[in-house]
Amino acid sequence: MDEWEAAWLKKIFDVIQKFDNNLSTLRQTATTEKKNQKKQAKISQNRISFEEATKANEEWIWLEVLQWYAQQASRGTLQSSIENVL
Repeated sequence: MDEWEAAWLKKIFDVIQKFDNNLSTLRQTATTEKKNQKKQAKISQNRISFEEATKANEEWIWLEVLQWYAQQASRGTLQSSIENVL
């Protein structure tokens, strides 16, 4: 192998090696970003689910309270119940 061939062989090898290293780094970065996006999506979905469950519970509690007051009012015991609380 002559001197010119050896010099170009080294340069080409260095370019290929640098490309492989960059590609490996990019793949690792992309994998990490994808994992982070999945985590954020899961957190967001959990937050939405929590808010929906909270709203459903709040509505259920309001209905229960309104039904209780309606029953008390129909029995005529609402005023005495309020006085007992106060």
